Amino acid sequence: MNRFLEALLPGEKMEVESTGDLVRCPSCHEMVPKTLYCLNCGYPLYKVEFEEEAAEEEVEMEEEEAEKEEAPLEAEKIEEEGEGGGEEVEMAEVIEATEEGGEIFRPPPPLEEVMREAAKNLSIRMRMVKMLLKGEMKEEAFKRLLSHYVERGERWLSERRGLLERRRAQLEELEEKLMEARMKLEELEIRRAIGDASEEEYEVKAPAYRWDVEKLGDEAERLKAEIGYLKGLSKAMGMSDEELENSIGEMMKNLEELLSEGSITQETYEKAERALEEILDILKG
Repeated sequence: MNRFLEALLPGEKMEVESTGDLVRCPSCHEMVPKTLYCLNCGYPLYKVEFEEEAAEEEVEMEEEEAEKEEAPLEAEKIEEEGEGGGEEVEMAEVIEATEEGGEIFRPPPPLEEVMREAAKNLSIRMRMVKMLLKGEMKEEAFKRLLSHYVERGERWLSERRGLLERRRAQLEELEEKLMEARMKLEELEIRRAIGDASEEEYEVKAPAYRWDVEKLGDEAERLKAEIGYLKGLSKAMGMSDEELENSIGEMMKNLEELLSEGSITQETYEKAERALEEILDILKG
């Protein structure tokens, strides 16, 4: 038996019909994805004890729930679904895959947190479109939750944009200083070669110029690595750029088919299509 909690009455357990990743909600009797809340009516499915053949990952309720006034119940369900869906790559793996000069690049914790949360948010948006395509999510729930996650993800995506802008500006300024230091060292060596600079002057100034060149060069490489890391959202989502573009392209085709069949409304189609296009735009930014 898995770990899901107590039944509604003391000493009792509530049994529900379970088929693969779907269960029949004991409240509305619809077959829905097996997650924390019924996507159709919002019933707390986590109170139901399920029997599963394979062990599932531990479900973690967000601590933010205590601070929310009335966040949609389905929002928690989608997030938990995304966490257990196996579609996201652990950030540690992403870090180890990013190398700088043959060494493993380890981003500072603030960058890692921003990338983890931004990638998670975009992954959830894509998962919602997939659930819509599979008929696992009703249109009204999709539109409501999509707005919720777009608004929620803007914080992390905005922080990512700010980090990228600041590091690009810092790198530009640093590269100017590095070029100046290299020019001063080169000029000193030329002056020494033509006899315009004494050995004493060279011995005093050259080490300082070389130190500037080395330190500024190291700092420039660090900034380049951080910029590359912040630009790698597709990798943080567990895919290459090409794989992500192909996946989104396939989903867009499937959305067009559902629209032509009359399975979804024009409004739902446009919202889903725009959500996918925004993901591509964010990743290219």
